[in-house]
Amino acid sequence: YEVRKQVEETIESIRNKGYRGLQGWGDRSAPKEIDKLNMQEWIQIKPAPISSIRDGISEVRRRIKDNRGKRTLFIDPVKCPHTLQEIDKYRMKENSEEPVDKDNHCLDALRYIVMGLVESGELYSIFKNLDKLDSSIGIKGSEVDKSVFNDDLPSPFEW
Repeated sequence: YEVRKQVEETIESIRNKGYRGLQGWGDRSAPKEIDKLNMQEWIQIKPAPISSIRDGISEVRRRIKDNRGKRTLFIDPVKCPHTLQEIDKYRMKENSEEPVDKDNHCLDALRYIVMGLVESGELYSIFKNLDKLDSSIGIKGSEVDKSVFNDDLPSPFEW
């Protein structure tokens, strides 16, 4: 989690951590930064799909708990503490449907990821294969609902 870094610093940080084959979605209002990231052969970033902030928030909320009460999005409190902190701080502008644009880098990234996966159709194939979760996180798909991920969060978060 790093903010206010130049793209070159971000690339160096990613390289130093040994990440390779990164794919994702970035802020479409920053095309030059996306282009700089994509100059690295081991990074592939697409502009986030065009959607309203409200639509993106709705899609994320739907994954935190769907209409049957099932969680399909899990936030690891150990690996993603900043995301959980931002959820606690997230507020809407007074008399508005727009969120306050502060302390929301992780939540913006989460929105881009969810919307990108929804648009590509990949999100549904990921959730259909929950039983094939990487054993490195220590749970099997059939145990996901019993996992420690997200259980202490209000759900869906109050957007």
